[in-house]
Amino acid sequence: MARDLVVSQQSPLSRVAGSKIWPSIGRQDPPHRATIVRGREKVAAFQPALVALSRRTGQIGAMDWLDHFLYSPNALKKDPHLVLIRDASLPWRGETDPLLGAVLMYEYRLAGLPTGIFATDDIYGSRTVLAPPSHGCAIGRAAATELMRRNAAAVFISVNQAPSHGPDTQPTAAAGIRVAQRTRWTPAYLQLSHSFDSLLARLGPRTRRNLRYYPRRAAAEMGAYFVPDAQPNLQEFLELNRASTHPLSHADAVWRHRLLDQSRMELTTLYAGMRAANGSWLSLIWGKRFNGVTEVDWQINRNGDSHHSFSIAMRALLMEHEIGLGTNALRFVGGTQHSLSASCSAEPITDILAIRQGSARSWTLRRFAKQILPDANFLRGALQDDNMAA
Repeated sequence: MARDLVVSQQSPLSRVAGSKIWPSIGRQDPPHRATIVRGREKVAAFQPALVALSRRTGQIGAMDWLDHFLYSPNALKKDPHLVLIRDASLPWRGETDPLLGAVLMYEYRLAGLPTGIFATDDIYGSRTVLAPPSHGCAIGRAAATELMRRNAAAVFISVNQAPSHGPDTQPTAAAGIRVAQRTRWTPAYLQLSHSFDSLLARLGPRTRRNLRYYPRRAAAEMGAYFVPDAQPNLQEFLELNRASTHPLSHADAVWRHRLLDQSRMELTTLYAGMRAANGSWLSLIWGKRFNGVTEVDWQINRNGDSHHSFSIAMRALLMEHEIGLGTNALRFVGGTQHSLSASCSAEPITDILAIRQGSARSWTLRRFAKQILPDANFLRGALQDDNMAA
């Protein structure tokens, strides 16, 4: 049902897919006009245009916090590039031409020098590719092709869509460049019901038991309660981070707190938590609400003992709260790994890899991927995947 929900959200836009605003992109990725914007400040200056584009493509909220993500500790290690795609079949009227799509990429640096290796900072594609419904892969390929034309060594893009099917919508590339794509499915959408009890009745027995048991235990033993509008100060946030199951670095935690704290003023923001009777935070959860769907982008949980699961307790309290608000579905960005995943509808994420073949730089990139990209990530995995990079 949740997969149908995704289609129904996008269907109003699909009616204009062949208009002047959204010309057809499907057949062999027809001619496009690409502009590349480099540098943090220059990319940030495009935020209003990107926010407007995200509204038109149905990707509400994707670029609302671009200025924060550009300056995250991890992003500061790389150089942002924004690829703007326009329709080449229309007469060129300058930068005022409407955007067909946009792709935000980051170039890796090695010893402070550019490498020609481009990847997204978002492996789920939610903040990477802005494109009309069903055209995300074509826009991603257009951006990858343009970067390769400008002598990139490799480009890796994740798109939060499934690729179009058919012989004329497969990846194509110029001589000496390989473009490959793969699709992964991740459990993401949980259709809600009219009541918490009716939702639980649809779930498996173990999931149903956990969603009842852990909130009750946290409430009985720690006086835990749900906070719909969380406002932890910096010290409280850092304390929770240090005690969490997967702590962030201090710099990342400070940046994250600033982002979450400033986002609270937006009406579409979800920033909730679970707090113990002694005032300590047990869990925090952040995301956004739009079109009857609440997206969960990020969650942090105190590391409990074997008798507690603050992650499950927090999600149970959130579900009950969102049902009370009339929310239709929850979407867990990037999926969910615990037992709830069996009850979620899967959504597709397509990875696109463009790599230059037969060059010494490409051979070095594949041979020394672990040294060049020390952190395990999807780009490194794609470079070592013979089906993608061979």
